[in-house]
Amino acid sequence: MTTRYSTHAFTSTSSSSYLSSQRQSAPLTRRKSCHPQRGLMNKFAADEVMEVETISIDGSAKPSEASPFPLLSNKQPLYTHVSPGVCDMHASDVTIRAAWVVLLRSQHASHRANAKRTKDMFHEEDESFLDRYHEWEAKYDDFLSRVESDSYQGGTLLNVVSEKEKLLREYGLPDLFRAVKAAENALCSDVLFQSLRDDVDNSEDSLKASIEIALAGNLFDAGAAQAVQNVVGGTAFKGDSNKFAFKNSEDLQFAFEASRRRVRNSEWLCDDLDKLRANEYDRVCVFCDNAGADVLGMTLLARELAKRTKGAKVALIANELAALNDVTINELEEFYEACEQHDRNCLQKYRENGKIVLLSSGQSSTLLNLNTTGKDVNDWVKCEDTVSRSDMEGGKLRWLVVLDGMGRSLESNWECGKYVQPHVDVLNLAMVKSEINANRLGANVYDCVCKLSNSR
Repeated sequence: MTTRYSTHAFTSTSSSSYLSSQRQSAPLTRRKSCHPQRGLMNKFAADEVMEVETISIDGSAKPSEASPFPLLSNKQPLYTHVSPGVCDMHASDVTIRAAWVVLLRSQHASHRANAKRTKDMFHEEDESFLDRYHEWEAKYDDFLSRVESDSYQGGTLLNVVSEKEKLLREYGLPDLFRAVKAAENALCSDVLFQSLRDDVDNSEDSLKASIEIALAGNLFDAGAAQAVQNVVGGTAFKGDSNKFAFKNSEDLQFAFEASRRRVRNSEWLCDDLDKLRANEYDRVCVFCDNAGADVLGMTLLARELAKRTKGAKVALIANELAALNDVTINELEEFYEACEQHDRNCLQKYRENGKIVLLSSGQSSTLLNLNTTGKDVNDWVKCEDTVSRSDMEGGKLRWLVVLDGMGRSLESNWECGKYVQPHVDVLNLAMVKSEINANRLGANVYDCVCKLSNSR
């Protein structure tokens, strides 16, 4: 099993009668939950953990251990996760809130389909699973009705999506997308990884190839299932357009190639690839987004960044707890282990010598609040940031923070670069997959973002 810098098992508590009946006072343990005859997907079953701490409204999986990300500056202006036109307007503008509610409600169909799939794969004996899902959906819809009302007294978009995760756990539904994540992680690690790795290694511009693959992988987002279907078409969604699921490796490969063509043919809202290429980074933090093709893209990008600079170290960072189809730290560890079986000279070697580490962000949200990152990632960053370089002004290592996907780099942290310390660059990397984000940014759906920024 991959060793993390430190080991913390976080999850949420709830006051509901269902979870109260399940909770025990014994020390936290992990239980592998594998369904018989599931083949490759067994090893990607997310670990079930007993509830130990309530997740926060700011996205932290374990608030008692959350603290600001060590690379943030303590000078004015102080960090905020708020992206202009998103979270800042959400609390005060009912029209903006109503538009976001439309987007959030559009995810219901995908939620239902994936709840059924997860129930069938991992919870066959749980007869109340789908009943609890429908109760949750009604409760969540009531909450969204309050959010879009004139009388709403809530906060930012991050607070709204965090409330959703809290409600899911109240109904004993911590990971609705567990099945689709397991299936796609298995397909991507055992089939797609080798061909894409070879594409990068054989490319005349391996960094560009890695970035294009990362952007293509970011398309595969259960929160934007319609955008995926519009690009992919074909046979991938036969029978149920809301399942966000691929029947086999051929479907997935077809879909990924369609997404790569879209990346090559789309406008790039921000294209700082040349600026990125001109820099070398000693330490890199990659905050991952979705499971499957997306985390595959991030793994290949981490591999490339680890190779580019002598002595470089890269941290692949994932949520502690599930949110939509975002990859969790447990899933990242298992996914990486499967990939490294096909790449012993790089991925396995890099993990063993510490050039690549796998860390928990301590988060439980589809957005990212760097004021509440967890002990796992913060301890590693603090330790590595004490290393000095004699050839650098001030002796500081050069850091790169990669923010993957709409939630972490567009809907939050769009201006993150101005809040970090001078020896740090921030790379916002995403495909625009929703009209609401496209309109706010003056972009088109499927435009790509490769934005490099800093406070210097």
